[in-house]
Amino acid sequence: MGLRYLISLVALVLTVGALNAEGLRPPAFSTRPAALADIRAAIAWFGAHCAMNAREIDHYGASVSLASLSEETGVALEEITRLAQARGRENAVAVAVLHAGGEPPRNPPEPFLSLLRQVQSDCQDFERMRNVLRHEMARDVLPEVALEDGERELGDLLDPQRFDQGRATRMGYVLAAVDDVLQAGQFETELRDLARLISGQEDLELADIAGIPSGVQRRWIAAELLLPAPEIITDLTAAEASDLLQRIETSPEGALTRFYVRVLIANPEASRRATLTQGGSGVLTFQEYPSDLTCHPIGDSAALRCQSS
Repeated sequence: MGLRYLISLVALVLTVGALNAEGLRPPAFSTRPAALADIRAAIAWFGAHCAMNAREIDHYGASVSLASLSEETGVALEEITRLAQARGRENAVAVAVLHAGGEPPRNPPEPFLSLLRQVQSDCQDFERMRNVLRHEMARDVLPEVALEDGERELGDLLDPQRFDQGRATRMGYVLAAVDDVLQAGQFETELRDLARLISGQEDLELADIAGIPSGVQRRWIAAELLLPAPEIITDLTAAEASDLLQRIETSPEGALTRFYVRVLIANPEASRRATLTQGGSGVLTFQEYPSDLTCHPIGDSAALRCQSS
């Protein structure tokens, strides 16, 4: 899908959403840690995903609890508990499907199997980040806390390093499996519950996310279900708009690309200044879209479903 058509498509629907404040944020995978505190936060993040609702787990021969995670990392127990419980609720649905496997025992269908396997990956990342911390402490180069540079940081919502890619991946598993589950007529309630837990959309129905054949569309919707409507972001600076334009050009089919385009549309003045700075005309070009194309948001999220009427 061309960028000009994408811009015209996402401009069709404007919605209003609400930001959800979160304390403990996903680790930044694409950059080296700037401080030891960042590594400790990553340990808390993956540790919470690994332990979930267990009172205590045995991890490579050592006992780990949410309280010990808090003591180890300095992250508030309340933050770790919130994250662990949320991930635990998702996993509980997959475990229930596993237990319903019948005789002879067999693996649960997707996306439940991938959700169960994700726990092992999280536990491995938990130990990996512990090793990273030991290595960095031995190097004695990183500060405990990153120095503030006084610049306005690109908002957490717009920064892909701080977007919960793991959660979006789990939502993608759901989107990829929903048609098969509906066709089989089995585990529909469990899949709906899982979709609601991952997305945070309490009224989400399987019909809202069924019939999405395109991998690109699934990536967009999986990510957008976790984000508020972009039209509430109306204070974008020209520098931030320029940053988003570059991201769009670099990855026109990326998971957050459609969201970024809609943020630019909601900030026309910042977008105009950004395109002028980059040598453009200062105008976002809109291509004519099919007159029978209609779009609607899914719940109060940024996700759009578009179809010909």
